[in-house]
Amino acid sequence: MEKNLLIQNLKSKAGVDNLSDRTYDEVATLFLSQFADDEKVTEETYSIPLQMLKTMSGQLRHDVADGISRGKSLWETEQKTAQQKAIDEAMSAFKAQWEKDHPTNEPPKQTPPQQEKTMEEQIAEAVSKAISGITGEDGALGKLTKQFTDYMAKTEQEKKDAFVNKIREDLKSYLLDVRMADREPVVNLAIKELTIDEKSDFDKLKIEVEKKYESLYKDFYGDSGSSPYAGGAGGNQNSNKEFEDFIKERQKKAEEEAKAAKDLESHMM
Repeated sequence: MEKNLLIQNLKSKAGVDNLSDRTYDEVATLFLSQFADDEKVTEETYSIPLQMLKTMSGQLRHDVADGISRGKSLWETEQKTAQQKAIDEAMSAFKAQWEKDHPTNEPPKQTPPQQEKTMEEQIAEAVSKAISGITGEDGALGKLTKQFTDYMAKTEQEKKDAFVNKIREDLKSYLLDVRMADREPVVNLAIKELTIDEKSDFDKLKIEVEKKYESLYKDFYGDSGSSPYAGGAGGNQNSNKEFEDFIKERQKKAEEEAKAAKDLESHMM
């Protein structure tokens, strides 16, 4: 069994969606010798690599969840500590300034009610300013919040990318293995030209990719009489070479049209 087919089978049988292509490649490399003879491959042969993949998937989910939980707890603890520190520092600074402005050797003065209120306002203002410096974008809490937000965004994006990659692999398997598509390079191009995101409906994508594949097949092979779903004839060297030449020709034509449009625009200016 070839390595790429083993990787495809492992992805299909594992039933997990959070492992990278590199992980599947490494596991396939590790167990490839056990799949050398196709006739001896059974479901039991798959049991150990599949168990390894599922274990790795579960550990990854646990690590991500644990990281988010620890990050949240750390953020809350840091926030409380920083706020209390800001209040303490503001009070100490105000007290030091107050003692400087009111030496102990001076006779005590009667502070009018209005003056007491002004002092309370000054303390509140000092505390507010200190807290703002901590929680602002450049403050300790502000930086910690940004790190936590960036981590969550990265984790979410990785999850979306893994979902989209799995859909692309499933579409390829659907065309090649279920519909018996005849030209793998055309299959790859058809999938590449689809717009796929985490909200895509797989059943609708199957219809779209069939239409796209058939359209590209017709563009490439014309009315040769061959069927895009003949099966068994795809992927040989000649067809791949012809397909690559076809793609190069399309790119060359697009570049020439773009150059002509640019030349026309320069003459009109």
